[in-house]
Amino acid sequence: MIPSLQAAADSGRLLHANLLAGGSEDDARALAAAFNCLSEKGKPCGGCVSCVKLREGNHPDTSFFDCSSAKVEQIRALTADARVLPNESFSRVFILIGADELSPVCQNALLKTLEEPSRSAAFILTAESPAALLPTVRSRLTAWNFNRKETGIAETGSRSILSAYDAGNELDILLAALSCDKLTRDEMGGVIDSLRGGLLARGNLSAVEKLGSLRLTLERNAGIGHVCGAAAAILSENL
Repeated sequence: MIPSLQAAADSGRLLHANLLAGGSEDDARALAAAFNCLSEKGKPCGGCVSCVKLREGNHPDTSFFDCSSAKVEQIRALTADARVLPNESFSRVFILIGADELSPVCQNALLKTLEEPSRSAAFILTAESPAALLPTVRSRLTAWNFNRKETGIAETGSRSILSAYDAGNELDILLAALSCDKLTRDEMGGVIDSLRGGLLARGNLSAVEKLGSLRLTLERNAGIGHVCGAAAAILSENL
């Protein structure tokens, strides 16, 4: 797994809905294993009963779904299944491979479950083209970018903001955030996704949630400068 996701897994701070942008099925399997790994550190350990069952393909609480030919009835059945308690693990994990191939109707059928999840359900979506997901769906997901070629700008922008956050300096947070005001909308979206991952690893779940709402605001054509200022305000709230 990428370092920021590994840090979130190791600290037990994974959220219920995750988007692996450019991630593979193997990446999704590793994250699914981390959700139910019995080890106290280094998740997934690969050696506990839960990890072994997943690797051997017989974990009763992990489900795989190919989105390439999905029908809305199948998505509705999946969301109903997500309300059932796990058989033997902490969470029931649903892996949706190629979620960017879901039709808008199917995505909307999934949305309510992402917005109001069961405490015992977790979703892992892989997507080669995250932009194909509806803005409302993307805003409910914690995005992890596995495409290193596309993450440079996002990581550079978020790194400086998180550095100021760690130092507890509101002015530096604002200046670092405003330095992103020349980015494109997609690039700024990547910065927000990267910030959410960093804040999740730091345990600031409130900011992660608020940045998800800000991500949706960005998708609705809010000005980049406005989004930069709002991001700074969110990070400064809980210093």
